[in-house]
Amino acid sequence: MSKWLKIGINVLIMFLRFGIVAGYFMLIYPIIYLADAFQNHTTHAILNGSDFLRFSNNQQATLGAVKRFPSWPYALIMSVGVVLTVWATIKLLKALIKLLSNIRDQNYFSTSNELALITIIKAQVMMLLGDLLFASGNQLSQSWLLRVNTGVFSETWETCFHDVFQIIMLAAIYETYRHAMRVKAENDLTV
Repeated sequence: MSKWLKIGINVLIMFLRFGIVAGYFMLIYPIIYLADAFQNHTTHAILNGSDFLRFSNNQQATLGAVKRFPSWPYALIMSVGVVLTVWATIKLLKALIKLLSNIRDQNYFSTSNELALITIIKAQVMMLLGDLLFASGNQLSQSWLLRVNTGVFSETWETCFHDVFQIIMLAAIYETYRHAMRVKAENDLTV
């Protein structure tokens, strides 16, 4: 392995570690949703927030829809979605660090790589669950208040289909790696 590739992997690992630290700080984010719900400020935050856009200039949410908007279910759905997604992201980044460290150390066929791939698949499944919750919460803001979330955690139902596709791709990569591990083990026994 070249010296520059090792340096590049080390730099990437450093950035991934910064991402893990940022992920732990993101676990504070659900407090915003819950605080808005406690103060009955959720509908105001959605209607006046720069992250939420109107469908068109002619459409306005009715006063009855604004008053009956389910603030607590919205806050709980979005908060749990944030926790699931951030937790999954932290797990995924840790698994990527393990994989990259093994590649840097030229430890290509190890069980820790297989476990890291399993962790990445599990993390992606957790991200799918988080995105399902985000899509549900964003559907509430679209249906009740006629606002589309374009900011942080603006996942839609389409995002969930992308997550399913990513899980299938990762499972295929895992199965290919697992088969390569078996072939390597058989070759080691015959030589």
